[in-house]
Amino acid sequence: GRFIEQQPGERQPDERHRVNRQPPIADQTQAQDIYDQLSIVPEDFVPIATEVFSGTSNTIDLGWFSKDSLDPAAQDIVWALKIGEISQPIQTASGWEIYQVLGHEVRTLSDADYQALKQTDFQNWIDEQKTADNAQIFDIWQSRVPTSPTVPPTQVQ
Repeated sequence: GRFIEQQPGERQPDERHRVNRQPPIADQTQAQDIYDQLSIVPEDFVPIATEVFSGTSNTIDLGWFSKDSLDPAAQDIVWALKIGEISQPIQTASGWEIYQVLGHEVRTLSDADYQALKQTDFQNWIDEQKTADNAQIFDIWQSRVPTSPTVPPTQVQ
């Protein structure tokens, strides 16, 4: 994986995007209406997107984030947008969402992001190994590991 082979403490840069997101809504027609308004006046993204959600704590500015932190349905679409562009409504697990890209940047990963990506890459590698055509699973450990731990009488007080 891209992170597994690095030396401890070494961090790689990670491409990040900064976007606004219209909070998810359940109705596709309403999402399309919002998109139509945004197409006419894209600089009014925040006022138009928040007009529908006044009084809620839904986030409009998502800040800087990596591609894999988005809903899989939105990842490739949002990553292909240029700065200032607005996506068509995208159906995600949360509902219909519209994104506006505010910036692209390559940033050094924070320690927390680095650890999270390292763990994700390792888990992906494990999953690939489990499903490989030549994968072999040995269950010999099951006959050697007790199912209920025992403590020798000399250890009990």
